[in-house]
Amino acid sequence: MLPPPEQRKIFLFGFDTYGRTLYKHLKNDSRKVDVVVRKGSAASDTPSKSADTMHATTFTKSDLQKLGIDPLQDMVFCAFDDVTDTLFAILSLRALFPEISIIALSDSRENSRKLRYAGAERVIDLYEEAANQMLCRLTRPALNRAIDDILYRQGGVKMVEIEIPEQSPCDGKHLREIDFKSRGLILLAIVDQSKKSKLLITDRSIDQRVYAGELLIIIGKEEDLQRFRERLSPAAHPMGMPV
Repeated sequence: MLPPPEQRKIFLFGFDTYGRTLYKHLKNDSRKVDVVVRKGSAASDTPSKSADTMHATTFTKSDLQKLGIDPLQDMVFCAFDDVTDTLFAILSLRALFPEISIIALSDSRENSRKLRYAGAERVIDLYEEAANQMLCRLTRPALNRAIDDILYRQGGVKMVEIEIPEQSPCDGKHLREIDFKSRGLILLAIVDQSKKSKLLITDRSIDQRVYAGELLIIIGKEEDLQRFRERLSPAAHPMGMPV
């Protein structure tokens, strides 16, 4: 029988921006974390005091075996900034420990697909996870805080409420017509202020309409959000002009 998650030892592969952030929050929850970095990388030259236990490896079978990973008990996170290193770590671990549980961090849908093919049991797409967190928080507080830190403090991403103005070219449009994805934005929810601020959770399978006066809760980078605000302005778009 597996011990509860908070009692399982963690091996964290990667100690760049993502790895350091995740490590900090895991340690704040008093978790036992062994950090594993690629031998010869900049992270391998980091003073050992930055992490309780740090291993430098070449990802060979013998090196990985020396780490003392228990594939049936321990948790493994792969969080290199470079997806190539993450892929190599997953492939090496999966070849040696077919039954091991691997969680990987990804910064794009395309990389998420590659990491799953490589053998990651779960892939956390940082930008999609941000949307999920706002609506239904995960049960791992340390992981939540790490993702928040990577996205909002380091990634320049923010969450805002944008009201659809009267006579906006967006008024009455279906969500698919607005195409938030191509604008680098994630629509989390819609607030209907005419119905006592009823929160409408967006669902990709439902192509609902949006109307003037409603609030759009959106995640994106400041420059993308500003461009979207400008596109919504009735002054910038004659009636009938596409959003």
